[in-house]
Amino acid sequence: LAAAAAITVMIRIRIPVSTSQTIVGSLIGWNYFCGRLTDYRSLITIASSWVTAFVLSGVIAAVLFILFNSYLKRAKIHLLELDAYTRWGLIVVGAFGAYSLGANNIANVVGVFVPVSPFKDLNIGGLFVFDGISQLYFMGALAIVAGIYTYSHKVMRTIGKDLFHLSPLTALIAVLAEAIVLFLFASRGLYNLLLSAGLPTIPLVPVSSSQVIV
Repeated sequence: LAAAAAITVMIRIRIPVSTSQTIVGSLIGWNYFCGRLTDYRSLITIASSWVTAFVLSGVIAAVLFILFNSYLKRAKIHLLELDAYTRWGLIVVGAFGAYSLGANNIANVVGVFVPVSPFKDLNIGGLFVFDGISQLYFMGALAIVAGIYTYSHKVMRTIGKDLFHLSPLTALIAVLAEAIVLFLFASRGLYNLLLSAGLPTIPLVPVSSSQVIV
């Protein structure tokens, strides 16, 4: 509730705010009020990932821009053809971005409720079991969608117009870089692959999509 109130105020004044930082701040405040201990090792991991993700997204966006620009100079695609490719690319990359955002940020919405989920497992016609945690995720996903459709236009305008005037191609590159970074911090498959290879892993923590897109 504290996180939701803070985010609502920020949205009203058209400032993109990190849901990850907001929920972590509210949890620290609650722990302090209740006299409970905060796991500072987890806190440091999450906080450091905000900085890492911010820098990583900038580097990936720069590399993508150089690659795209180099290819377009060599390909000599007609302007109308490039426009059509860009429009389709924005749809595909936007879908990937939405998927990565949901995979990474669902923890901010319902993560704190997992230990106390009120939902019971549902047996759907004997075909499959819709467990309580999945029901919780589903409700969180619906809430995210409702927020996008009803209340996000002010922040979208800040990102898309007020902060920097993006061309369709630079918008595609920015969203692709964001989607890649969010996916890296949410992919358990990649985490296990790096772990099995003895390589440094990317922590599975919610990172700030606001910071990443900026």
